[in-house]
Amino acid sequence: MVIDGWGILSESSPKDGDAIAAAETPVMDALSKNAEGYTEVEGSSLTVGLPKGLMGNSEVGHPNIGAGRVVWQDVVRIDKIIKKGELGQNDFIVKTFKAAKQGTSRLHLASLISDGSVHPQQDHLYALIKVAKKLEIPHVYIHFFGDGRDTDPNSDGEGSSDPIKATKERYEKGETDEFLKPIIVGGKDSRVQDGDQVFFFSYRSNRVRKITRLLCDVNRLPLEDFPYPKNVTLTTMIQYKLDYPFTIAFKLRHMRNVLAKTLGTRGINQVHVIETKKYTYVTFFFNGGVEKMSAIGVAKQVCKRVSEGKFEFVMNNFVPPNIVGYTSYILFITSDQGNVEEMKFPDGKPKTLHTANKTTEGVLSDVAPTILEVIGPKHPKEMTSRSLLAKMINS
Repeated sequence: MVIDGWGILSESSPKDGDAIAAAETPVMDALSKNAEGYTEVEGSSLTVGLPKGLMGNSEVGHPNIGAGRVVWQDVVRIDKIIKKGELGQNDFIVKTFKAAKQGTSRLHLASLISDGSVHPQQDHLYALIKVAKKLEIPHVYIHFFGDGRDTDPNSDGEGSSDPIKATKERYEKGETDEFLKPIIVGGKDSRVQDGDQVFFFSYRSNRVRKITRLLCDVNRLPLEDFPYPKNVTLTTMIQYKLDYPFTIAFKLRHMRNVLAKTLGTRGINQVHVIETKKYTYVTFFFNGGVEKMSAIGVAKQVCKRVSEGKFEFVMNNFVPPNIVGYTSYILFITSDQGNVEEMKFPDGKPKTLHTANKTTEGVLSDVAPTILEVIGPKHPKEMTSRSLLAKMINS
């Protein structure tokens, strides 16, 4: 069972900002006191394939849990290419940029932009602009989406241009980045128009699926009557959804012998249960490649599947953190990232970004080898991480 956002306090964490401590969590409290069944794992930074010091998230955590090895993230791969000066050698990026030059002469670069790096790094934007300059694209437009989730909600807005001034004025009125109303600079000319090329460079898919599908007529419900620009071509930095038809600059790298595949090839029946909002985490991401919370429905579905007695392995991502395990099943519980243990900054301001607190006991990619050691099948050679079972028993 994967619980989103259940983290571990650091020594510097404000104690009065710990939502876990403020809640009643008798089951989790009891489980954490069982020395033979409890250990801490790290879900951020280099341990999950992210740059040093960068906080984790669900899309990073689940591949590491399911793979049994450190899964190096797209941001690291793209960073290396940029540092080598090779971004302009990517055939898909070059093709998109040249199509803009030969078509309407207009290229749009769009994404969440922040220095938090959970979504795109600012360096990626600068590198793309350099490629556009080298290819002599006449008109390049930047569509900036404020973050406020993986960074301080008032983190953007440095500088002295008009949009910066407008953003600062919004901050003063209490608007934070994730709720900023659109600020349009340059009038109609700066908007996406018929026949334009749009490049979405976010390397995290869950925040941009809806807007990309609307722009390119994948599914425009419930806004089908909106006057969308026609014949817009969209290219994305990575794959945002399996059935999206967009050109992809950096295609998905498939992983061999992940946990679900290993269990399946050895005849172990399994079922993966999650609410609709995060279904991709226990399917697409965990396997290596309704818009409201539905905790009660998920709990009922898990209970139903367990009571059927047909499945030897039940995978579940349970977003609200209080749970009760009550069967003869062996229950594995892990978090995929830190978050709710730090709801405040040291100065008392609300903290909405994820955390990157450290532990020396284990990492997320140790989860799969641990599960396989308990269930029975020997983990495959591709799983280079270790089982935590001996560590927990010895403690």
